[in-house]
Formats: sequence, C-alpha cells, structure tokens
Amino acid sequence: MPFTNLILKRLIDNWRSERFDYLLDLASQRGENSEELRLKKGDEAAVFKLESLFSSLKEEEKSTYVKHLISLGVLPFLFRRFEQGNVEEKSLVVSLLLNCIQVSGCLYTIARSVNRKCLLELLSSKEATPTTNAILFLTELLSMKR
Repeated sequence: MPFTNLILKRLIDNWRSERFDYLLDLASQRGENSEELRLKKGDEAAVFKLESLFSSLKEEEKSTYVKHLISLGVLPFLFRRFEQGNVEEKSLVVSLLLNCIQVSGCLYTIARSVNRKCLLELLSSKEATPTTNAILFLTELLSMKR
C-alpha cells in the first residue's frame, strides 16, 4: 500500500473516532426542565448521526462500536428515543437496535424492553422504510435461540 494511502486511512480513522466520541457525548446528555427542548433536539440529532455512522462502517467496525456503545449504556437512551420520537426516528432506532441484537448478546434485554405500541405504530406506517425495519426487527426477535 502506498504511503499516501496509509496517511489517508489514518486520517479517516481518526476523524471517524472523533465523530464517534462526539456522538457518544450527544447520546449521553440528560434533559433538565429549561434545557429539555434543546436536548430533545440534540437527542434526535444523536440518533440520526449514530445511524449514519453505522451505515458507513464495515461489519467488523460495527461490531466494535456496537459493543462499545452497549458498554456505555446506550440502550436506555435508544428505548427512550423509540418511545418519544417520530416515525422516522423510531425507524432509525429500530435499525440501531437490530445492529445491537446482531452483534452482541443483548437480545433478551431488547426483546423485554422494546415498547410494543411503538413497534405496532411502525408496522402500520404508510411508508416502506419504517415498516421494513420493524419487520426485520421482529424477524430477528422471532428467530432468537430459546
């Protein structure tokens, strides 16, 4: 591999790592009374950015980042956003939860904690993407080892 490619790869990896740290900071913020609206928008942005980050990663990198996120306690944040977000955000959260199921051993935690009413809302959506994500999520839950 040429030296220039190694430098570019290192720059891209460093940038991705910095962006990931920033996203983790956004995802870990808690809302207070006066800042609740601002943080809610920050939470929405964190979900969208996490999804865009995961869609750009390779499978082995996804595994590393998902395990890192779970160890930092991102699942309660994702469940909260799944309950409070709009249909588009719920669809992205289901996609992130699907990544968590496929990579780590938190299948039962997610299966017990997911809000069924919100999942039903995604299934009855008129848009294709939320419905597809919900079906993929349910398929993964149904195929879990008992």
